[in-house]
Amino acid sequence: LCAILALCTVLAISSTAFAADNISMTLVKELFLNENAEITVASVEEASAVRREVQAYVDAISTKSETPTVEASILKSSMTLKLSLSSTTEEFTEAYKDALDYIIKLNKKGVNFIECYTTLFLSRILTPFSTGFVDLQSPSGAGISGVIYNYDGKIYPADEARMLARMGDDYFCMGTVDDSYDKVFNGKIIKDIVKNSCVETMPVCSECVYQQYCGADVIRNYLETKDLMGYRLQSGFCRKNKLILDHIFSILKKNDEETMDIFWSWITRRNYGDLKLEKN
Repeated sequence: LCAILALCTVLAISSTAFAADNISMTLVKELFLNENAEITVASVEEASAVRREVQAYVDAISTKSETPTVEASILKSSMTLKLSLSSTTEEFTEAYKDALDYIIKLNKKGVNFIECYTTLFLSRILTPFSTGFVDLQSPSGAGISGVIYNYDGKIYPADEARMLARMGDDYFCMGTVDDSYDKVFNGKIIKDIVKNSCVETMPVCSECVYQQYCGADVIRNYLETKDLMGYRLQSGFCRKNKLILDHIFSILKKNDEETMDIFWSWITRRNYGDLKLEKN
């Protein structure tokens, strides 16, 4: 029931799709009866509307007699309602390009504004230093560059793994605070993460031009495919990073002096205005 109410966002391939603006109590009931159903939403507001209707449906069932019903049986099952955001990776990337261009213009006007994800890539491209960002490391930095200690004493390689456990899948639990250091940090989970996240040996990644700047998101791979290495040809993480890197390199190729100075101000965490004064 908690999983249903949480409306966990997952990638879903379905034969039946509904627009969020047509949500009704009858439709919610049909969604529970059709495990392949998918709701497409265009905004957080629409997602909230779906949640309200689902809650209303659950409340309506809970007020019925205690005699088991088909609806109640469905609600007690492990079925998860699939919520699919309507924007594609390509649409997201186009929005990212527009945002980055706007941010660069702001910096040229004297507004100190850093685009953090771009800066991570720029640091990998223009310097020999690592960023510490776990998803842009090879092997993945999950469990190596950082871990999450949960309130119950369990240890996870990343916050996404902890959230996955809250959804009922404790696959990434590395151990607990009562376990030895060796058991936690030399155990099966860490070894599986390292084995499945070296981009130099991963299919497709090993031949990618952007290999040395990228990394692997093993927890997302597991969530989407139940495999830590994932399937690169259908990976949204892979497509997104390729498209973003294409755009970053197109900007670098232009070698605009002002833009390059802005990029270096982001990498070095210095104010762009200070860099301009030094050059003058």
